[in-house]
Amino acid sequence: RDRDVTGVQTCALPIYLYVSGYLMQGEHSAFLRTSFSPVWEKRFAALDAELASIAEKTRAAGVPFVVIPIPERAQAGLLSLGQYPPGVDPYAFDHRIAKIAARHGVVYMDVLDDFKAEAHPEKYYYVVDNHLAPGGDVLLGRAIAQHVMAAGIGPFAACRTGR
Repeated sequence: RDRDVTGVQTCALPIYLYVSGYLMQGEHSAFLRTSFSPVWEKRFAALDAELASIAEKTRAAGVPFVVIPIPERAQAGLLSLGQYPPGVDPYAFDHRIAKIAARHGVVYMDVLDDFKAEAHPEKYYYVVDNHLAPGGDVLLGRAIAQHVMAAGIGPFAACRTGR
C-alpha cells in the first residue's frame, strides 16, 4: 500500500496500469494523442474563438489574460513513466493550447514541467477522482505564483522570484 501526499493509505494501481487503462478511454483520453481527432479539432476551434473574444475584451480593458492548463493525473503519470506509447504525448494538449494563446497575444503558462520536476507527480492527485490532492494544490499554487512573477505581468510586475 502507498500513502498519498496527505498521508492517507491508498490502494493505487501501479501508474503504468492506470495510464494504460486511461489511454483506452477513446475521446476522453484523446487529448494525449499526437494527432487529434475531429472531435478534439472542433473543441480547439471553439476554444480559439473564445480566446479571441476574451483576449480582445481584456486587451481593451488593459487587463492581462493568462491561460494555465492544469495537468491531468494521466499526464502526470506519463511524465512519471518517462516513456510514452507510440502516438501519445503528455504535452500534446498543452502545446496546442499554447499555439492558440500565442495567436491571440494571450500569456500562456506551462505548469506541466513543474509537475515533471517532482518524483512521481501522480501522487499529487486523489486516486478516487483524479482531482488534485492538497499537496497538488500547493505544487500548482507555487508554480503559478512563480510563473506570474517571472512573466512580470499585472500587479505582480514589480515582484521578484526567489526566496
